[in-house]
Order: sequence, then structure tokens, then C-alpha cells
Amino acid sequence: MPERLCVSRLRESGRRWADRLRIFFVPVCILSGVYILAVSAILRANFNYIDDMDRAFAGYRGWGYFGRHLSNILSVVLHTDTYLTDISPLPQLIACVLLAAASVIVLHLITGRDRFTVWEYAAVLPLGLFPYMLECLSFKFDAPYMALSVLVSVAPLLLENTPPYLLGLGSFAGAMAMCASYQTSAGIFPMLTVLLALRRWQKGEDVKSILRFIAAAAVGYCAALVLFMLLLGHPTGHTYVDTTIPPIGQLLPNVKDNLRTFFRIFLAQYDKKWLLLSGLLLAGAVWASVRDTVRNRLATLLLTLAAAAVTLLLSFGAYPLLALPLVAPRSMYGIGACLAFWAVSAASAKKVLPAKLICLALAWCFVVFAFTVGNALYDQKTYTEFRIDEAIDSFRQLDPEIFSGDRPLTLQIKGDIGLAPVLRGSVERFPMLGALVPSTFGDKIWNSFGFIEYYGLPEMTLISYDSSIDLTAHLPLLDETIYHAIYGNDSLVVLELK
Repeated sequence: MPERLCVSRLRESGRRWADRLRIFFVPVCILSGVYILAVSAILRANFNYIDDMDRAFAGYRGWGYFGRHLSNILSVVLHTDTYLTDISPLPQLIACVLLAAASVIVLHLITGRDRFTVWEYAAVLPLGLFPYMLECLSFKFDAPYMALSVLVSVAPLLLENTPPYLLGLGSFAGAMAMCASYQTSAGIFPMLTVLLALRRWQKGEDVKSILRFIAAAAVGYCAALVLFMLLLGHPTGHTYVDTTIPPIGQLLPNVKDNLRTFFRIFLAQYDKKWLLLSGLLLAGAVWASVRDTVRNRLATLLLTLAAAAVTLLLSFGAYPLLALPLVAPRSMYGIGACLAFWAVSAASAKKVLPAKLICLALAWCFVVFAFTVGNALYDQKTYTEFRIDEAIDSFRQLDPEIFSGDRPLTLQIKGDIGLAPVLRGSVERFPMLGALVPSTFGDKIWNSFGFIEYYGLPEMTLISYDSSIDLTAHLPLLDETIYHAIYGNDSLVVLELK
């Protein structure tokens, strides 16, 4: 009899979850369509974004270097082999669906409903279309794992009304999956936990119950981060990033410096009208919070402002703790998650039409900008191919003996082609665009990889450019055009880009 009762309860629980999934199916489809449409220009560009250049050529995984072991495993399933071929836009389409699922979970958690208004759909779009997230969606190989890290960061909070041990286990599993896929999402779970705790308090829930919720979520989350650092992750030093944590005495100054750097870059890149709309949106969320609370309004105001400040600081995850964190769009998209959480909070409030309109306006700005980014990548790709063609034409006219293969040939690339001329006005108007369009042909490793490997040139050994040593001063000029100059002898060639 007990066994039958247990089976019956399991079946009933399974039916409830199946019903819930069916209810979520339509919202996920709606948001998937919006995300896919918004990034369609990025998909059309067919742009090999930074690491994509090497992966498309060599087929390697290599994410385990930064502890992203789940990405390594799932990539074998997605690509059906340990050798990764270019299967775009499939990974990016999967990323859009995963972000849509994460967005629906956020809507459900904040509103408490399974059906959502147009305003709420618009409000949650920064989670997937914030300009910094567009860099993640531009990667052909990395995109689904970056999106997965967002999904596993919000999904555990579906257990918020379950016993604390279940929430703790869910938080642990989600945080481990996030760390093993893409650690930039580390701030998303604590941000959403803070906002949900605030909303519980506003509605008059018992403080002890709220503290149990926070404690269960925090214990599971922190345990996962510590365990990951001890067993799966390992401090990594590199020219552009150092994941070690400074000594205790240097930790606070290091965090302050890193946060200052993140905010300085964000404010320099974020368009002023977006900043104004974001500020008004946050103000609307604070006003709705104070208006609708059952608690003391002054206390609610102070607590809401404190929660806003905490979530903003948490938007960079654990990166401020690192000795030298990655400072790039793909390391800062937590700001978009923070904005989405507060936007949904504002849009779901009753009789706050100005905030709802601001949500719609900001969402439209991000959708339009996504098309701008996609077309900019296409323009940059076209310009890069033209510049490479020009350089190869000059190589054809050089002495054939240079490429005879009788002796090893060394190549150095000096300079960079910069942005396509058609983009320079747009980047001047929108600095964010300049951050999202990478350098594509120049003296850095990723910029030169396509030139060396994609066009069947004779085998050459590439040496890095050292600005302190000018090799062109000691080599004869072999060819010069308005785009480049080539210097060299029978063993060394320098391509100087203008």
C-alpha cells in the first residue's frame, strides 16, 4: 500500500510539472521567435567571431582551460563528434531558445503568473538582447553554453516554495552547472534571489520564512562555488585575464578598482538615451515597490534602494574578486539581467503606465541595435575579405623563390585594418558598436589566423609583433599599395597594414 501511494504521488507530481511545462510552452515560443528575429542579422552575417576563427579551422573544444567542462561535454552531443565543425546558426538558435526559457522563468518568478502581458514580455527582453549579450550570441560555437549558464542560474528558484533542503540542492546544482558552462552568469542567481526576497517582504511575509529562503539559496550557491574552485576550476594566468584571487589584505582595494573599471567602461559605451530610459525604469520600479507595499513605506523605500544597489554590484558576478578579470561585453551582460529583473517588477505593477511604456521603448531600442550589430559584422567581414585579397595579390607578385619551400619563411604582421570605413560614423555615434565589432585582420593572433590558414598560402611561421623592435627598418621594401606595405628577404616577410 505505501508503495502504491508513493507511485501515485510521483505520477501526480509528474502531471503537475507536465501541465506547467505546457503552460510555459507558448511564452517560450513567443520569446524564442522574438530573440531569433532580433538576432537574424547576426545569423545572416555568418561572422566567425574571435575564437570561432580557430575552432572552425581546427575543430577543437578547449573550454576546460577555464573550467567550462560542461561546455566540453555538451559540445560533443551538439556536434555529434569530438571534432567540432561549423554548424551555425544551429548553436545560436538553440541559445535563443534557452534564453527564452530563462526569460519565461524570470517572468513567472517575479509576477507569480503563468500568463504575461505585452509589457512584461517587453520588460524581460534585456535578459537576452542587452547589447553585451549580443556578443555571446555572435559566437558560433560558444553561444548555447553561455545561454545555458543563464538558464541554470534562474531555474533553481522555481523551487522557492519547496522545503529549504530542496531549494538548497537546486541552488547547488544550478550554480555548479553555471560554473561549468560560463562563469559570467555568477551574479544572476543572487540578484534574482535578492529581488524575490524583497517582494516577499513587501507582501508581508514572515521575516523568518524569508531568511530561510535566502539561507537555503545562499548555502547551496556558495557551496557550489567553493567546491568548483577546489575540484574543477583552477586559477589561470593569461595575458588578458588572471583568475587568481588576491590576498585578503589586497582584496577590498582590488574589488573597488575592478568595479570602477567595469562601471567606467559601461558608462562610456552605453548610449545616453538607453541610460536615461534605464534610470527612469528603475525609478518606476522603486515607486511601484513603495506604493504597493504592506510595510512601512519609508522602510520599503530604503530597502528597495539598498536592493537595487546590491543587485547592480552583483551584476558582475565574481569577476570583481579576481586579480585581472576579463573586461569585455561578454563579461558584463549581468547588467542586462539586473535591468530585466527590475523592468519586469515595474511592468507587472498595476497602474504604472509610464514604466510600461519605458519598458517597451527600451526593448525596441535593443531590438533595433541587434540588427545594427548584425549588419555591422557583415560589413566588417566584407571589408576584411577585401583587405586580405589585396594582401594576397601583393604576395603573388613577390619573388616566387620566397615561397619555394627550400627554407623556412617567417611572417610578421604589423598594424591593423581597423573598422570598415562604412562603420566609422556609426561607431562614433554608438561606442557600444565599437565594443561588439572585433578587430579582424592585424597583428594579434586571432586577427591574423584567417589570413594564415584560410587561403591556402604557403606554410609560414607567424611571429608576434613587438612595437619595441621595428623589423621594417632593416628589410627592403618589396611592394607597397594604399592599403599595405610588404618588406622582406628570403627568410622574413613583414606585412605592414595601413
